[in-house]
Amino acid sequence: MTQAQAGTYSGGTGEPNDPYQIATVQDLIDLRNEFSDYDKHFNMTADIDLSGYWFMKAVIAWDTDSSYTDQDSPFTGVFDGQGHTISNLRIGGNSFLGLFGQLDQYAIVRNLGLIDVRIEGTSWYKSGVEWKSYRVGALVGGAYNHSAVSNCYSTGIVKGGNYVGGLIGHIDNQCMVLNCYSTCTVTGNNYVGGFGGNSWNNASIINSYCNGGVTGNEYVGGFMGNIINCISSNCFWDMQTSGLDTSATGLGLTTEQMCDVNSFLNAGWDCTQEVSNGVSDIWHLQDNTSPVLSVFSDILLNEPNGIGTEDDPYLIAEVNELCFVALHPAASYRLVASLDLSGMTWAVAPIPWFWGTFDGNEHVISNLNIQGDRYLGLFGKLNTNAVVSRLGLDVVDVNGAGSPVGGLAGYNSGRVFLCYSSGTVMGSDKVGGLIGRNDSGDVFNCYTTGSVTGYDSTGGLIGHGDSETGSQDPVVKYVGSVTGCYSDATVIGNNAVGGLIGSTQSIVSNCYSAGLVTGYRRVGGFVGAYYNKIFNCYSTSTVSESELSGGFAGKKSWFKGEVINSFWDKQTSGIKESDGGIGLTTSQMQDINTYLDAGWDFVSEAVNGTDDIWFMPKNDYPQLVQ
Repeated sequence: MTQAQAGTYSGGTGEPNDPYQIATVQDLIDLRNEFSDYDKHFNMTADIDLSGYWFMKAVIAWDTDSSYTDQDSPFTGVFDGQGHTISNLRIGGNSFLGLFGQLDQYAIVRNLGLIDVRIEGTSWYKSGVEWKSYRVGALVGGAYNHSAVSNCYSTGIVKGGNYVGGLIGHIDNQCMVLNCYSTCTVTGNNYVGGFGGNSWNNASIINSYCNGGVTGNEYVGGFMGNIINCISSNCFWDMQTSGLDTSATGLGLTTEQMCDVNSFLNAGWDCTQEVSNGVSDIWHLQDNTSPVLSVFSDILLNEPNGIGTEDDPYLIAEVNELCFVALHPAASYRLVASLDLSGMTWAVAPIPWFWGTFDGNEHVISNLNIQGDRYLGLFGKLNTNAVVSRLGLDVVDVNGAGSPVGGLAGYNSGRVFLCYSSGTVMGSDKVGGLIGRNDSGDVFNCYTTGSVTGYDSTGGLIGHGDSETGSQDPVVKYVGSVTGCYSDATVIGNNAVGGLIGSTQSIVSNCYSAGLVTGYRRVGGFVGAYYNKIFNCYSTSTVSESELSGGFAGKKSWFKGEVINSFWDKQTSGIKESDGGIGLTTSQMQDINTYLDAGWDFVSEAVNGTDDIWFMPKNDYPQLVQ
């Protein structure tokens, strides 16, 4: 085959607003061979039939060295099938087999169907020992590193050696699988399941099911063959069709129960023709059949006005249109009216993950009620490209058994600004009034009120802020920032508890906290534990006397950072010591000269800058100009 030239295909430039167009077999072949385009955007514009082609490796992002380890050229871009299909895919080879050999953590593949697929992974030898094919799944062989699989299904036959599943072979490292099902017949050796073979390291499987036959030798389950340190919520398998009454996780049901709509409604599944479990309308239920995904069922969902671009965003005017956001998470949206979610209780985030733009347009979403497990908030996960702005959340009630949990977002690696959350947020680990875990994200000009309760890393605004390296060492590529924010929420936790942030590696500036903070260890009026720079911040929070507590920061943090030109009120806090910051009396804290002398930028002065970040009310503490 000849080498393709970058920028060919059936049209487009590969940019987000003008994706390359994939309309023919040759377009796929061109993409296969042009590694420099693996970070570009692609849209399918027609169905593609691969009859007559037999690939010895993956079609795209194929294994270049046959080393059975991570390859050098994964696909990192966006591939949107736009509802089209690829049929008669045939592959026979060793490793990284599929339409895509390997997808990078931030790659996106959506709206694509594969029909009549046959992939054969052959046995291979190492040191004289035969190793059968492993990590085999009808949809994904292995899912890793915060990746997400949602609103997908598989049918057919799956055969392999170890780690074999009807949908996914192996799920690892905080990957989330949500709203998926498999009807595949599955056969393997060890770690074999009707849905997945093996799952570990904080992976999550939520609102999913399987009903195919399962055969294996060791670690075999109707739903999952094996799990270690993982969770599944509201997942089911058919004990009769699978031939198994045991599974590492999930709830086994009879075929009759699997075809009873109440089995799933009672588990909180968000379905068409009901609103008590939310309005995302993910599933379509009919008597005498198992659930199907509404997006594949010709169900007409509420489509908002607009085309979803930044220049012409979708306009969200009513509650029912939130389902469109959940199913099209890469588009641009703008609220044109406030929304009241009273009478609804979600088991998962209404918008499980999002990487588009969401402009609240200074409107409010009220009475958000979520009772679930992990990655909870209005948004479950905000991707690196996500932007959420000018949005208020009133009377939130978010209660998670796991982590991370926040009022606005469970997890954020994007940009959040001019947002607030007021209400009750509860979880176990990485719990924040606005954001549970801020992973290299930027948060500015936001605030929270109400109450936040957690165990580890609990904060009024953010529970835990860390870097994309996952290290506590502050010398990292990018750590994110928190600026111009405040919280007067009541915060209750155990370890690493702070009025604004529980624990953080982010750079924090021009923020303050003013709520009641209670905990057992490493409790701070402003921050429980910190690993980077905090400057021009203050706290008036009341702090419980506890082990390693501090008026501004909890004491003896690992890789302790630096607190610069920041203060706490010794009188209101009740704490005279802190691992960072300067303790002052209330009168000193309400004297503008305290802050001017420290270089803070105030309205009506230009010596310290002209950004006018702060203003000083009479007989009060500094307030942010927003």
